[in-house]
Amino acid sequence: MGFSLVELLISIALLATLAALAYPSLSGYMVKTQRRAAQQGLYHLQLQQEAWRITYPHYAQQISDLDPRLAAHAHYSFSITQASSSQYQLTATAKSGSPQVNDYQGSQSCQSLTLNRAQEKTPQECWE
Repeated sequence: MGFSLVELLISIALLATLAALAYPSLSGYMVKTQRRAAQQGLYHLQLQQEAWRITYPHYAQQISDLDPRLAAHAHYSFSITQASSSQYQLTATAKSGSPQVNDYQGSQSCQSLTLNRAQEKTPQECWE
């Protein structure tokens, strides 16, 4: 015959409960996915730095010299915080207003990720 109004309301209430339980897990997954995308961006910049160094006597000091597309990243700002003829440090920092500002691995904030020429990654907890 069809569904009564009570049956329909019970079904809607069950769906709302399931959605309320699933949302925190989904949003946590999305934050971790964006962190992984930032890490991939840093690895990409690392490869670009090595390619730059083959041609020039020093490492690039501007992201625009390596990959200007990263400037348009929705959640992170990429920068080269130290660059010389023998070293560099790459940084991805969560943009204000982005969900990544609240990214934590345990008690460690993952708002800023760094990678240098010696493969040192900080904070270490956020790279695992």
